[in-house]
Amino acid sequence: MPRLRENERNQLIGMIRGRVSVSTVAHHFNVTRRTVYVTLQRETERATGSQKDRPRRLVIVVVVVVVVVVVVVVVVVVVVVVVVVVVAAAAALVAGLW
Repeated sequence: MPRLRENERNQLIGMIRGRVSVSTVAHHFNVTRRTVYVTLQRETERATGSQKDRPRRLVIVVVVVVVVVVVVVVVVVVVVVVVVVVVAAAAALVAGLW
């Protein structure tokens, strides 16, 4: 089922305020009754200023970016350590210590 656009959410809220049943509204917008109730709850929270922070997508993006950065840093550190070990081994070999 597609997400409701802003104008559809406004229409949904208007229909409910106009005493249209939740089932009828859900059928009209081709959504579940749960979607109608959640939309009403979010509108109530928004109107009363008690809405929880809901930047879920932003949080997911930030977490993914942090994970990628950490992985890149770990890979770079491993590469640097390997290069240092190889250079040290080569220097020891050239110096005849091995």
